Amino acid sequence: MNFQNDLKKNYILNSLYQVLVMIIPLIMTPYLTRTLGSEGLGQYAYYYSFAYYFSLFSMLGIPNYGNRSIAQVSREKEKRTKVFLEIYKLQIAISLSVIVIYSAFIHFFLKDNRIAWMLWGFVFAYTFDISWFFFGMEQFKVTLIRNFSIKIITILFVFILVQSESDVYKYALITSIGTLFANLVLFPKAKKLLTTFDCSEIRSRKHIKRILILFIPCLAVSIYTVMDKMMLGTMVQMNEVGFYESSERIIKLPLVFVTSLGTVMLPRISNLLNSNEKEKSNNYLYKSIIFMMFLSSSMCFGIIAIADIFVPVFFGNGFEKCISILTILMPSCIFLAFANVIRTQYLLPNEMDRQYVFALLMGAIANLGLNLLLIPRYASVGASIGTLITEIIVCFFQCFSVRQYISLKKYVVCSIPFIISGILMSIVVRSTKFNIENLYIILCIKVLLGILIYFFVLFILYALWKTYKFALKKKF
Repeated sequence: MNFQNDLKKNYILNSLYQVLVMIIPLIMTPYLTRTLGSEGLGQYAYYYSFAYYFSLFSMLGIPNYGNRSIAQVSREKEKRTKVFLEIYKLQIAISLSVIVIYSAFIHFFLKDNRIAWMLWGFVFAYTFDISWFFFGMEQFKVTLIRNFSIKIITILFVFILVQSESDVYKYALITSIGTLFANLVLFPKAKKLLTTFDCSEIRSRKHIKRILILFIPCLAVSIYTVMDKMMLGTMVQMNEVGFYESSERIIKLPLVFVTSLGTVMLPRISNLLNSNEKEKSNNYLYKSIIFMMFLSSSMCFGIIAIADIFVPVFFGNGFEKCISILTILMPSCIFLAFANVIRTQYLLPNEMDRQYVFALLMGAIANLGLNLLLIPRYASVGASIGTLITEIIVCFFQCFSVRQYISLKKYVVCSIPFIISGILMSIVVRSTKFNIENLYIILCIKVLLGILIYFFVLFILYALWKTYKFALKKKF
C-alpha cells in the first residue's frame, strides 16, 4: 500500500515539477506576444534553437542513462556515489568542451548574434544539471522546491525588465541566469545523499558507449522539436517562427503530464525488473496506458475544440494563424503519450536501447524530409504537418519493436473509447455558437461544455461495453 502511495506521490510531485518548468512560458506567453510580438518571439526562438542544440550535446544521453543507472543502485550509498561521480565527471568534460565550441560558433557563424551571446549562460548551465540524479533516487520534491523559487523570481524579472520588442535581449539573459541558478542550488542537497569516495577508483569510460547510444534518440528528437524552428527562421520569415513557437508552448501543456509519468516510472520499473517482478511491471504498463490515453485525448481534443476562441484571448491580435497550427499539432500528443509509456516502461527499463534509437531515427529522417518539402510552401503550417506525421511514425516503430513481448492489441482497444469521446466532444464544442460578445465568457462556457460532453460520452461507451460483456456471458 505504501509502495502505491509513494508512486502516486512521486507522480504528483513530478507533474508539479514539470508544470513549474512550463509555468514561465505559459504565464508569460500572453505578455510576450503583446510586448515582443511575433517578430521578437521568432528571433528569440531561432537563436534559442542553436543554444538548445549545444546544451543537448552537453548532456549527451546522460538524463535517461543517469536516471536508470542511479535507480539500479539507489539503495546502496557507496555504489550510487561511485556511479554518480563516474557519470558526472563525463558530463563536466563534455559540457566544458561544448561551451568552447558554442562560443566559437556564434562568433564566426551567426550574424546579429547578441541574443545568442545572451544565451551563453543557458548552455553553460547544463554543466551543473544533476536533476537526473534526483530522478534516479525518486526524490522529486527537491527539484519541485528548486523550480518553484527560481521560476517565480524569473517571472518577476521578465515583467519588470521586458517592456518592448527591443527587450528580447533582456529576456534571453534572464532565461540564462534563471537556468544557471536553478541547477546550482541542487548541489548542497546532492552532497547529503552521497558519501566520500576515492577518486582514483572512478572509471568513467565504461559509461561512454551507453551514453552515446542514448544520445542518438535525443539528437533525433531534437530534429523535429528544435530544428524545425531553425529551418523556419532560415527558409521563411522570422514571424513564422513566432507563430510556431507560440503554438508549441500550448502543446507542451498536456505533454507535461506525459513526461512526468515517464520520469517517475522509469526508475520504478527498472527497480522492479532488477528484482524480477515482471508481472507487476506489466500491470503498471497497462494502467499507465489507460491513464495517459485519458489525459492526452481529453486535453488534445479539448484544446482543438476551443482553439478559435482561445488563440485571440490568449495570444492577442495578429496570431490567428496559430488556430490552424494548434489544430494540426494537438493530435500528435496522443501518439507521443502512447509512445512515451512504451519507451519509459518497457524499452528503456529492459535496455532495448537499439530499438528505441531506431524508432527515433526513422522519425528524424522522415521529419527532415517533410520539413524540406513542406516549409518552403506552407511555412509554420508545413512544419506542424511534419511534426504530426513524425510522431505517428515514431509511435508505430516503437510499438512494432515490442509486439512480441506485450499485448499491443489490448492497449489499442482500451484507448479507443477515450479517442472517440475526445473527437465527439471536439466536434460538438467547435460547432456550437453563442450569441455573446465577450470572448472570455464564451471560452469558459465552451470549456465546461467540453468537460461535460467528454465524460458523458465516456460513460455511455463504458455502459455499452459492460452490457456487451454481460450479454456474452449470458449467451455462453
